[in-house]
Amino acid sequence: MTSRWVFLRHGQSVGNVSRCLVAPFDSPLTDRGQIQADSAAVALRELGVRRVVCSPMVRAVQTAERVCVALGGLRPIVEDALVERTFGELDAWTVEAVKCSRWTATRTAWRSAPPGGETLEAVAERAISALVRHVGAGPVLVVAHAGPIRAVVGLLDGVDMARIGRVRVPHCQPWVREVADTRWPRLIARFSRSS
Repeated sequence: MTSRWVFLRHGQSVGNVSRCLVAPFDSPLTDRGQIQADSAAVALRELGVRRVVCSPMVRAVQTAERVCVALGGLRPIVEDALVERTFGELDAWTVEAVKCSRWTATRTAWRSAPPGGETLEAVAERAISALVRHVGAGPVLVVAHAGPIRAVVGLLDGVDMARIGRVRVPHCQPWVREVADTRWPRLIARFSRSS
């Protein structure tokens, strides 16, 4: 059986405007981010979404709540494992500062992490472990962040792991994927084999 999954990065946040990584910090939506969420909701109405899951971070929750109102009053289910990727000691750095540092390659590497941070592989593993609980409940809308979305959708699409970290994830642009229900357990098994 195949289910529809829709992945949506939250709307623009205050942290996005300041160009900070801000992974561990709650950064609310800007006015533009609220407008982006409302616009995405219009497009999502036609997809028949029956369940909404989201990261617990305020920018994702605010986006999910705005979308849920437009979808007829659904309530988002918060999944802690959908939080943004942490960059450890670099979390409060600007993107430009990271690009100019010796840690620049860790921004996009699959199996490399900055000091105290996560790899994209670890982000994919935790996100997929959360999403597998929602198999069969779809169509499912997943409201999260660039890190988890690029990691999960990259694997679903078969993107080379060396390139997944370079996939651009715009704010509030739905990514629709039809996924075989059996695909999720196979992805989880892949992580246990690579450990």
